[in-house]
Amino acid sequence: MYNIDLVYLWCDGKDKSFLDRKKQYIVGHKCNGESNGRERFFDNDELKYSLRSVEKYADWIHHIYIVTDRQRPKWFNTNCKKVTIIDHSTILPKKLIPCFNSTVIERYIANIPGLSEHFIYGNDDTFFGSKISPDYFFTDQGKPIVRVKKFNNFPYKLTSLNIKDAYSKMRFWGKSVIKSWEMLMNYWKITQVTPYELHHNFDAYLKSEYKEVMNDYETIFQQSQERFRSEKDINRILFSVHAVYKGSAVMKIIANTTKKMKIKSFLFGHKVESLYVDKKIKSLIVLTLIHPDLYCINDLAESNKWDNIIERKILTRNFPLKSIAEK
Repeated sequence: MYNIDLVYLWCDGKDKSFLDRKKQYIVGHKCNGESNGRERFFDNDELKYSLRSVEKYADWIHHIYIVTDRQRPKWFNTNCKKVTIIDHSTILPKKLIPCFNSTVIERYIANIPGLSEHFIYGNDDTFFGSKISPDYFFTDQGKPIVRVKKFNNFPYKLTSLNIKDAYSKMRFWGKSVIKSWEMLMNYWKITQVTPYELHHNFDAYLKSEYKEVMNDYETIFQQSQERFRSEKDINRILFSVHAVYKGSAVMKIIANTTKKMKIKSFLFGHKVESLYVDKKIKSLIVLTLIHPDLYCINDLAESNKWDNIIERKILTRNFPLKSIAEK
């Protein structure tokens, strides 16, 4: 059996030195709430609870890497041998540091020293919600399983004729998805696709394939290196679908979790594979009633202090025991 590592991106958006760096580089940069909003950098200790979820439900993870910019969680146990803090300077080109754009930072995670060939990547607000084995992420042949769902912002086929118009109608994140599909269509000489998006949760990768994508699309990546999120961003689905087209990964289409599915899960124990939680009290309370395999608690611009309080209470309830990564 091969080793499987886990990689997170994390930052403490309230740290003074981090804020000073951000303030210095934001001058003259065309930013708005989508690129520089509070929700992009807010920390409610989600990473601490995510690590607890790993220990509870995925203890087969070999090693964990936390990628950050000259920071360390206050609760982190520096003697923990299973978890390593990776500074941006270790993996990013010097010209990109400091970088506050996660879509750029995550391109370079395959540069982490010692990272296993098979690895899982997740944001700090993603959690394991039930017992999961390695074959949830990789096939018997070691191929990553790419979980995608319908791209809700796009109700029809994406073609070479309508792609420019589709791009112009999207906000930042939607533009990054469309841009990635455009790159894939050009590389693989495809004239029409059904666009999907990643399921916004933990995703599986091969390090060698990840690096190959960086090389194959290098010219376009060089045109998209903004320090803050921008309309030039390229979505990570590029890495996943490229591997699918190549035959190095398999795609699994999952449905968005509907209210009906949540009720069936609560009443009859039906499986919910991947739950995306908008950070609102009503949605958060669902986590006390059902147990999805994976879930993400997304921080939105509309989130308020009560959302954060309820989130902490629910995460403490779900994961009361400290992980080895905590003091």
